[in-house]
Amino acid sequence: MKKKDTRIVHEVRFDVTDEIPSMPPIYQSSTFAFPKAEKLGDTISGGPDNEIFIYTRGSNPTQRTLEKTIAEVEEAEDGLVTSSGMAAINLIAITFLEAGSHAIMSNVTYGDSHHLFDHILRKFGVDTTFVDMTDPANVEKAIRDNTRLIFFETPTNPLLRLIDIKAVSEIAHKKNIKVAVDNTVMTPYYQQPILLGADISVHSMSKYINGHSDVVGGVILSGKKDRLSMRFNLFSTGPVLDPHACYLVLRGLKTLHVRLHKHQENVIRVVEYLARHPKIKKVYHPYMSDHPDRELAASQMTGMPSILSFEMNGSLEDGKKMINKLNIFRRAVSLGGVESLAEHPATMTHAIIPRERRLEHGISDTLMRLSIGIEDSSDLIDDLKQALG
Repeated sequence: MKKKDTRIVHEVRFDVTDEIPSMPPIYQSSTFAFPKAEKLGDTISGGPDNEIFIYTRGSNPTQRTLEKTIAEVEEAEDGLVTSSGMAAINLIAITFLEAGSHAIMSNVTYGDSHHLFDHILRKFGVDTTFVDMTDPANVEKAIRDNTRLIFFETPTNPLLRLIDIKAVSEIAHKKNIKVAVDNTVMTPYYQQPILLGADISVHSMSKYINGHSDVVGGVILSGKKDRLSMRFNLFSTGPVLDPHACYLVLRGLKTLHVRLHKHQENVIRVVEYLARHPKIKKVYHPYMSDHPDRELAASQMTGMPSILSFEMNGSLEDGKKMINKLNIFRRAVSLGGVESLAEHPATMTHAIIPRERRLEHGISDTLMRLSIGIEDSSDLIDDLKQALG
């Protein structure tokens, strides 16, 4: 088998001519014609899980190239692209949950994922229990007879705790429960949840996979049987990613490994700088020797996350002043682009949450989250130095 770096560059192709262009073409067509009506009938009756293209809401050669290439990189059987990461998570939920069923979710997860399970799905009769999954025993205690899905992200955001994918999967599969992992932070290159026992791996391709902050998209990696179930629902509900966006993601994907090496080099330098700074109370990153999940990081990941969080000494006002003084770091949500971003959860993403509840989850008034880009690391450190000064 070719090495991962080579598989990223040379995508799985679905060209329809003998002459193969260096980049896959954009099949900007909503529908595909058949030479005979009987052939279309045979294709539809045979199910939608083949490589014959009928209608772009179901499949398209550009979409399929992207799906199969990401699956190759993550060493999964197959993939399914969607219009966003949240569309992908919703598709997983509506496929494997129904009224009267139960899900288990990490108590520290992306806010919109939490809202989907705790509010939207609850309206349709799905109950969700939120637990601290850093201890797999908590997952086992939360399982009910009607539990159908366990969902979590690792590392968690913004405090970068890790969840043991293998341990949780072993617990779940004893009860025939599906395990889905949000793998956005680690990417298909640095972590492969399915190889560790999970059933499904899901990504927001808007982050590292695309890498250039210009496309919103999601992808689900799974076995072929689960993909078929989800693809029927995708065709009926419509969260499809258009061919041009798929092309842009394919272009970004070719440099994923190169970008990640630079991201990781930079994040380690920034972590080391902040850990020595007198105004910094604590740095949250698995590279730190005092990180509680450092050993787990070494066993289930082949690289380090390119985001970090740190807590300053001082007050809420000190945190606001610091982030507003940054020049190179852009004040923005999201992560995974070539540019570095800074976020102050207390006044940005978590501002609507009551302070007492924020503090319970470790979101202090001076907690900052950085997404480290691929700029020169000395410039990033100089920017932090002047802002902290």
